[in-house]
Formats: sequence, C-alpha cells, structure tokens
Amino acid sequence: MTEEAAPFEAAPALSINSGDLVATGLAYRGAARVLVNMLAEHLLAAESEVARLTTALQAATEAKDGAYLERNGCVALIAGLALANGWKAGTARTAIEGWDPEWHGAVYIDLPAGQVSWHYHSSQEHLFAFLPPYDGSWDGHDTPTKYDRVQLTAIGQSTLEPVEMDRFIEPIVDAVVARLVEDHPAIQRWWEDRAEDERGEIKTALFSVIERPMRGRVR
Repeated sequence: MTEEAAPFEAAPALSINSGDLVATGLAYRGAARVLVNMLAEHLLAAESEVARLTTALQAATEAKDGAYLERNGCVALIAGLALANGWKAGTARTAIEGWDPEWHGAVYIDLPAGQVSWHYHSSQEHLFAFLPPYDGSWDGHDTPTKYDRVQLTAIGQSTLEPVEMDRFIEPIVDAVVARLVEDHPAIQRWWEDRAEDERGEIKTALFSVIERPMRGRVR
C-alpha cells in the first residue's frame, strides 16, 4: 500500500507595509544622492588638479624654451667672436638616434682648446643664420670636456699643465668649502672644530676628487 503524498502547503503571505517601502526607497535615494555628491566632489578636485598641472607644465615649458633661447643667444655670440678671431665655426645637421629631427641642427666651433658644439631646435635656427656650413665632424667630446675647453679658452690657455691645473682648481675647492660652511650651520660648527692641518687634509681630498676626472678629460 502506497503512502499518499502530503498535500502542498502554500507559503504564508508576506505582509508588506507601504510605509516601509517608502522609507526604504527614500533611504536608497538619500544614499545615492550622497554617493553622487561625493563622486562630483572627487571629479571637481581631479579637474582642478589637472588644470593646476597643465598650468605648471606650460610654465615649465615656457621657462625651458626661454632658457634655450638665452643659451643659444650666447652660443651665437661665441660663434661670432670665434669667426672674428679667425677660428672655424659653422652649422651642420647631426642626426642622433632617438632625437626629434628638429633638434638635429648643431653649431660647431673650433676653439684653441678644442672643438665644442651645441644642438639647437629648428625654431631657433635664425640665431645662427650668419654662420657658414661647418665642414668638419664631431670629435667625440662630451659635455664636461666641452665646458672645460670653453673655460680654458676663456683664460687664454689651450691645455692645463700640472701647476696651472693646481691654480685652476684651488679656487674651486675654496669656493665649495665656503659655500658648504655658509649654507649649513652644522657643517660650519664641524668645520670650525677642525684643526688647521685637518682642514688642509680635507681640502686636499676634495682637490683630488675634482682633479682626477679633469686630468682624464682635458686634452
């Protein structure tokens, strides 16, 4: 004999209060409004930061362009003085891998201390319109060597002999020490506590730090 299935019992009806529904809806709407306001505030803050960074970038770009314009004006002056002294100077296109072609223009000057060169943007090539084409090639000098040669030419020398090297570097050492002592009270107190012979040893060590790379670069 089979058992009869139990009769299906319907779930009890839920009692929904319309007031609860309204309260819940208002709560959700309030939460959504708060969330939207928070997102709006973050969006406004982000837009403000983007505007600030855009202004800062524009100012930095203008400052950079202004610095290049000033530098290239000085380079043009050096080139003009070089020609007036009978030294070779001119412009050439020098392609460098990875560089924008608008930066391939370069000024070359053969100073008594050696060749120097500067690249310039095509927007400023009018500054060098008076220069002839340069018929030489880059001699491999790096930036420190370039400015060594500029300095050597400025003081009327084409090379630095050992004694002249000492005379050239000693003022640099004195200036570095003076600046450190002046700008940093802790270093000033420490320096004043050193005996004279110890100060001399420190200056000698600093001299060696400056001298070593210069001797390797100056031709």
